[in-house]
Order: sequence, then C-alpha cells, then structure tokens
Amino acid sequence: MSFHRFKRECTQEVGVLCGSDEAQEWLLPWWWSRYSQHCNWPVTFCDFGMSEMMKIWCRERGELVAVDIEASCITSKEKMDPKVVSKSTGCYADTLWVSRLQWFKKPFALLHSPYRIGLWIDSDCEILRPITELVSTFDPSCQIALSPRPVLKRKKEEGVYLKSWHNGGVMVFSYGAPIIETWAKGVAEYSHQFVADDLLLSYLIDLHQLKIQEFPEIYNWRMRQGINFDVAIYHWLGPQGKEYIRNSGGLQPLLHGFTELGLL
Repeated sequence: MSFHRFKRECTQEVGVLCGSDEAQEWLLPWWWSRYSQHCNWPVTFCDFGMSEMMKIWCRERGELVAVDIEASCITSKEKMDPKVVSKSTGCYADTLWVSRLQWFKKPFALLHSPYRIGLWIDSDCEILRPITELVSTFDPSCQIALSPRPVLKRKKEEGVYLKSWHNGGVMVFSYGAPIIETWAKGVAEYSHQFVADDLLLSYLIDLHQLKIQEFPEIYNWRMRQGINFDVAIYHWLGPQGKEYIRNSGGLQPLLHGFTELGLL
C-alpha cells in the first residue's frame, strides 16, 4: 500500500486530531464542548464515514479530512486466528467486530496530521482541565507518548504475547514519526493477530524495541481505576461508558454538582 496520499505537509506547530464514523458521531459535539472549554489548539476531524450533517458541523469548527483505506487491509473476523477470536469474545463487547474496522483506521488518520506535535484524543475522552503539559513535556526524540496499561498476558497458543500494553485513546506524536507509518503498514500485515489498534501498536513497540515516552495516567484515566478528582482526561471505554455519556453527560455535571454543594 502506498502511504503518499495520506501524508501532508507540516504547516502548524500543535494541533489535535479526533475521528469518528456515523455510528459514533453523536459523541463529537459532547467531545467538543469539553475540549473547547480547556484547549484552543486547532482540530483536525478525521472522517471514518460520517453523515453529511456531521461533516458540515466539523468544518465549522476545524478542518475535516477523509480517511479512506481498502477494507481488505483490515483482516475480517472470519479470517482471523480462531483462538484470538475466541479469547477476545469474552473480553470485549458485542460491538467489537464493527468497531475494530474503525479502530484500525487510526494510524492512517495520524498520517494526515499537519502538526509538528500532534495529539490524538478519542471521541469518548472527556477533557476536564487544561492539558498543555502533554505538549510542554513531550520529548520529540521519543516519536510518541502514551499512557501505560497493566501488561496483557496471553499464553502463546492464544495469540501474541505482549511485554507492554499502551492505550491509544490519547497519544502525543511527532510529525513524520516512523512508528506511525510502521503502525499503518502493520494493519495489513498483523491485524489477523489483534482485535484492537493499540494492541497492534504495543506489539510493534516491543518488536522494534522503540523508546517511547509514558505520560501520567491522569491524562487517560479509565473509570475502572476508580474515582480520581485530579484527572485531566476521563476515557469512557466500551458501550457502558458511551451509555453513561448519553444518559449523564460524563463526569463534568457531577463535578459541578459537588462544587455547588461546596464539596470540592
């Protein structure tokens, strides 16, 4: 696959990328409401198959780029290792096999970045305070910065063993970082072994013994880690997280209630 059509000239210093398809685009206005309260970097919205109305909405707030890749590049469930499919069925939600077709477009979206330092922030991430520290502390020599997760242990007969595991919901990366193109190439080469894009990225980091930067987990906090009022970004993973956003608006309304009661 040629990556030339994805690459763009570096024209801006710092900016944010966020992507969605039509099924998840309802999150974007919510995401933007949190983002715009605390950040003023330019935003590139990555179109993974949005509706026409949402494309207009995105263009009114930033730039919109289409991220189109051949469906054959992402190994379908039917062609994956049955042991990996069986293992994943018990660990992920029923929406996994539809969602992963969008997840694996992420490295191609990052290739579209026109920023010297880019930040990818998933649309189910709730920004609760300024996050300039993610940029000010980033070491471009590391190519990419991620939040660590507990090591995912798998027996060899159940799939690839990962020495480390990093979540890709929030990432900081350098323009032209080789790992991004390696990750994009890896979608075609290795997606039959992985159900999620960040598992593939973690594998490639291990494979190439890449030096990366790890930022504090408060910039990519999952609710299963517990309540933490010092968190900068809450990542509402899975269908349950999305349902909480839809019904309750995330964590910000709760924090405002505590503040009004004088509890914070």
